[in-house]
Amino acid sequence: MIAALILDLNADPILLASQVLGRPIAVYPLLAAKSCVSVKKLFVVSANAEVRAIAAQHQAIVLPTPPDLEKAPVGAPPGPLETKILATSLKAIEDELATHAQKLDLLALFSFASPAVSTEECRAAIEALEGRPGFDSAAHIRPAGRFHPANALVMRGEQLEKLWTPDAPSQALTEAYLPDWSLFVLRPEGVRAADPAKPLSWLGRHVFPAGKEWAPNPLVGRDQIAAFEAWFKAHGYPDLSPKMELMPKPLPQPSPSRK
Repeated sequence: MIAALILDLNADPILLASQVLGRPIAVYPLLAAKSCVSVKKLFVVSANAEVRAIAAQHQAIVLPTPPDLEKAPVGAPPGPLETKILATSLKAIEDELATHAQKLDLLALFSFASPAVSTEECRAAIEALEGRPGFDSAAHIRPAGRFHPANALVMRGEQLEKLWTPDAPSQALTEAYLPDWSLFVLRPEGVRAADPAKPLSWLGRHVFPAGKEWAPNPLVGRDQIAAFEAWFKAHGYPDLSPKMELMPKPLPQPSPSRK
């Protein structure tokens, strides 16, 4: 079975409540995951009560909030904490599926803080990992001008690999990429084997590039709302914003007759 997990690593709750095209922006990762036909179950992890309510409205299974997430500061960027939370969430998902005699094959990972997600890229990433066991994971990426070498990825042939590895610390800097946290597709065994001290170690060594399409992810400020609105419009989301209808102009009335 293929399931989706949407993580809220304590993104700013005010930003997640921002209205875009008549919906809270936190809705869009849920819509993208539900539109991906390969995904059969949807899980959400968040300490935000509003996000949890939105998830329940979209038939997602809301998992218990991991203690590490409850103690994390609001707006903190993904870091070593994400590996612990991901491992805890994976166990909760596998336990839930086991009660229905189901086994998790792939996990599509989304983030509420990177809500601009292409459904087509999600489908392509899942198909790539299903058909090519040599890939450890898939990730949506963006060009990285400035980057931490422990997080950066480079294209080698048709796959992404870590730019810096312990056995080759002096690699020449080439065009590098960073995951934008909008989409990952992971193998459960890779998450279980991840080292919390190494960023993104759950991606493994061989990463399928799920796409490089520009998106305004991640959401870090209100000045990005217009860019997200334009992105969602370009990807076919209808505008549900209430629109004020102008009253028709009054027509001239005949003068009252005098007798």
